[in-house]
Amino acid sequence: MMLAIAAVLICILELIYKGKKERVELRRWRTLWWFYYPRPQRRLYGSLPDIYGLVGAISQCICSTVQYVCFIRHNQNPIKVSLLPAIFLICLGASRLNYIGTDETNEQNV
Repeated sequence: MMLAIAAVLICILELIYKGKKERVELRRWRTLWWFYYPRPQRRLYGSLPDIYGLVGAISQCICSTVQYVCFIRHNQNPIKVSLLPAIFLICLGASRLNYIGTDETNEQNV
């Protein structure tokens, strides 16, 4: 459980550091408030691995907390397997392959 909490904190601190470094702004899009890059780009802040990493870390923290509470109460653990690390690995690999493919295409066009 402590590692899951540390993962959430590290993920949040990494996003804050990247946001300060890239000077993102908090703006409203319909009913959703989100961070955007500065005016010329007007893109949403955060990549797929960053956002999925945050969601995965939060859900892993929730799963660890449920498992810990069940252990303390001497109950049977309701959560048997967590597929989140495997899904994160697949998403990270897909985004890296997409980045490599885009990079090779840009080199051929030059």
